[in-house]
Amino acid sequence: MARLNPTNIRYDVGRGGLPELTAQDIAAAIGMVSPGLGRELMCRLWWPEGAQLAAKELDRLLMEAQLGEWRRRSDALITAQLRAEVAESDRQRRVASTAVDAAKAEQWPRVGPGSPYAKIRIAVLAEMSAACLCPDCRGRGFVMIEGKIRGCATCETSGRAKVSDRARAEMVGVNRETYRTSIAPVYTWLIDFCQASLEPARREFMRRIE
Repeated sequence: MARLNPTNIRYDVGRGGLPELTAQDIAAAIGMVSPGLGRELMCRLWWPEGAQLAAKELDRLLMEAQLGEWRRRSDALITAQLRAEVAESDRQRRVASTAVDAAKAEQWPRVGPGSPYAKIRIAVLAEMSAACLCPDCRGRGFVMIEGKIRGCATCETSGRAKVSDRARAEMVGVNRETYRTSIAPVYTWLIDFCQASLEPARREFMRRIE
């Protein structure tokens, strides 16, 4: 997809056994991918000029996803606390207390001024961008082995290079300890959510260009 971006690099030379494709072939394959968040993420990461959603709209969708998960976790805590209040037997109280503790451990940072959610969204998109592509598959998630397309074992078909907690903390603008204790759950959830949304679109794209 990087071929669709303005560049002076020639792509009409050999690519180590991968099928030769023109920019028109790639653009046509993208057009046949089912519309939705996955396709928009794919375009935003590797072909920004082809993204149908504005950057602010994509950010809004990701923000809503974060907020939805934050609410789910908050509701789980409230439910556990209410059950603890109506527990009657010692066993019920022990079970309820354990559930409350587990729900508390799953809580995310508060939402409001100074919260890290916007920085996390920016950092996650940066991590998933071409700058953090897997060195073996170059972000495709697939490699050509003996003339057949196989899933990349290095990145487990994610297309991403491994990024350390220290690097992620720096991208969000916090120290590593703060990242580990309060930011990591939000960060990993969002990047997994984006990857889950992106993967069907990427697989469909790969089928279109085979």
